[in-house]
Amino acid sequence: MNIVRRSDRPRIVQLGLLALLLCVSISGCGRSMTEVSGTVRYNGKPLPSGTIQFLGADGVPHSGKIQPDGTYSVQVPTGTAKIIVSCVDESRLNKFTAQSTANRGRTAPPSSPAEKFSLIPTRYADWDSSGLMVNVTHGKTVHDIDLTSH
Repeated sequence: MNIVRRSDRPRIVQLGLLALLLCVSISGCGRSMTEVSGTVRYNGKPLPSGTIQFLGADGVPHSGKIQPDGTYSVQVPTGTAKIIVSCVDESRLNKFTAQSTANRGRTAPPSSPAEKFSLIPTRYADWDSSGLMVNVTHGKTVHDIDLTSH
């Protein structure tokens, strides 16, 4: 059986406090993640597909898929986050890709500007021009997004 001498108690307390401080500092350095959810609408109607991304306070994009009813759910760090939304016409994009592949080597493929395939204004897919932001707080954050053609 080990018996702690009185002269060792202050040292044990110091080591315990040091260990506690180390644990708190390690766990406190990371940002906590929070669920951000809501509905994306375009001209008043739910956006039926696409991707939503949040550029969180950690500088890392966090993305999620927009569901057929326009809803989304993404884990984002707490703090202010920029938002971008993209939605492309998959059938037009696939058709273009198939044509480009079939013509490979014969002629240069035609240019493919993003506007050609996007179902919403392309400004919403750019971090600097989307104008979309949210303040993510602890606990669940609900943030609906209304996009317009104007």
